[in-house]
Amino acid sequence: MGLMHILLAKHLRARRVIAADLLPVRCENGRHLGADEVIDCSATDLLQQVKELTSGEGAEVVIAGPATVSAIELGIACASRGGTVIQFMGTEPGSTLPLATFDYYFREIRLIPSYSCGPVETRAARDLIAARVVTAKHLVTHRFPLVEANEAYRVAARDLASIKTLVTFPS
Repeated sequence: MGLMHILLAKHLRARRVIAADLLPVRCENGRHLGADEVIDCSATDLLQQVKELTSGEGAEVVIAGPATVSAIELGIACASRGGTVIQFMGTEPGSTLPLATFDYYFREIRLIPSYSCGPVETRAARDLIAARVVTAKHLVTHRFPLVEANEAYRVAARDLASIKTLVTFPS
């Protein structure tokens, strides 16, 4: 999903796209898909790097993709004054977000959940696919013929370099 966010941000003419991941191979994929800056969170401090890349301002829009409270907290920390943090994935039931309300209030951070979509969003997604903003070539890293479906499932589940795995059917 993060890679699609890069493609969409570039398509929507974001001035600068900073991507971050814990896996170096996914960082490289982000760079390949057009991220202006890529942060390998396994090797460096994300908040420190975002502050350095933005002259201390923070990011105007942060998409917190991992389904964890800590990712949302880090997203809020990385956001600029007046910034928007989008919680893109749901956390586990019962999870709570401790919120430093003084900081949240005076920095005027917007926290927006993003869940599902309706007909309007589905049509917009279809149009983006039709316009080739998002294609399989951007996201499919592994292809297997139907007879190798078991291997395809194994790769999808265990290979960290796998973004999307596709099983093809004979013509």
